[in-house]
Amino acid sequence: NYDMHGKRLAEELLKEGIVLDGAEAEAMIQDVIDADTPEVRDRQRRVRATVMQDRCLTNTWGRLIDFTYERLDDVTFRSAYAWQPQSEVPDLMFQWGLLPLRLAIQQERWPARIANMAYDSLLVSVAPTHVWSIFDFLRRALDRSRTYGGVALTLPCEWKLSRAMWCECAACVGRGMAWKRPPTREAIEAAVAKLR
Repeated sequence: NYDMHGKRLAEELLKEGIVLDGAEAEAMIQDVIDADTPEVRDRQRRVRATVMQDRCLTNTWGRLIDFTYERLDDVTFRSAYAWQPQSEVPDLMFQWGLLPLRLAIQQERWPARIANMAYDSLLVSVAPTHVWSIFDFLRRALDRSRTYGGVALTLPCEWKLSRAMWCECAACVGRGMAWKRPPTREAIEAAVAKLR
């Protein structure tokens, strides 16, 4: 999607123990795109034309990236291909996650604090008695569709609960729970009881 070339793919595959030279990797990329996803090249052409004509791109939230002073070369175009989809995630997390949750914490007087917002995550410190309230609020706020290119998509969320989310040691990480889909109230309450 972001116009990776064979040399880079070969380097990435080597990290996983798969050995290909750059030409073989390039042939794989071409085969996949030409056979399975020709729309990728159409999108790249549209993005490239927009950058050349307007010298900027805008995502669905209205955020703009300016290429006025950039050299119009492959590096810039690859950056442009990645920018739009990659910029959607933090904007969604900020607009539908952080801002509404901050307001809800104030209005509801929940014993909770937003500790950090990273690119695609929110870290919230919350009293055990109100964990479900925070989870349920964020589930309703984030688990909804948004239209991208005329198609309604829902970005999946992963949910984690731990006593020590800041700590990455094996002892602390092992004490937490994680869900690929929004957990039920019963699952949250059971996890909170287990962590106490």
